[in-house]
Amino acid sequence: MVTGVWLFRVGLMFWIAVNRCPVAFDQATFRGPFLDFLTFAQYLYLYLYLLPLAVLARFLCAQQRAGTAGRSAMAAVLLVLTLSMGMGIAVAAMGMWLPEM
Repeated sequence: MVTGVWLFRVGLMFWIAVNRCPVAFDQATFRGPFLDFLTFAQYLYLYLYLLPLAVLARFLCAQQRAGTAGRSAMAAVLLVLTLSMGMGIAVAAMGMWLPEM
C-alpha cells in the first residue's frame, strides 16, 4: 500500500513539474482526467503489479535474448524511468515535505 501512495505522490509531482503547473485536473476539487489515469495506474500497480512486472519482463528478455540494440533500448527505458522517479522525488521533497520540517 505504501508503494502505491509513494508512486501516486511522486507521479503527481513529476506531472506538475513537467507541465510547470497543474494540468488536466482541478486543484480545488482534486478531480480530472490525469488524476483518473494516475488512480487507475496506482490500482494496476497495487493489485496487479503490472508496471513493475512488465519492466522486469522486458529487462530479462533484453538481457537474455536481445542484441546490443535491444539492450541499449532497455537501458534507455530504465534511464528515463529512473530520471522521472528522481525528478518526482525531488519536486515532492521540495513542495510537500521540506516546507513542513
